[in-house]
Amino acid sequence: MRPGYIRAGAWVFGREVVSPLEKIAGRRAELDELAQALAKQLAEADAEREELAVAKRVAAPSV
Repeated sequence: MRPGYIRAGAWVFGREVVSPLEKIAGRRAELDELAQALAKQLAEADAEREELAVAKRVAAPSV
């Protein structure tokens, strides 16, 4: 999102006027998408960590 300036209580981005509530809603949507992407990355990292733990147990010499 490009930097904007305030005019009469609304944000102006280029020629588009965005109310403060619309700006807040848009940012919340961006953060929701980011949270979903991070949750997916975390799940993938946890799965890989588990795979490595299994590989370590298989590769380790038995006592």
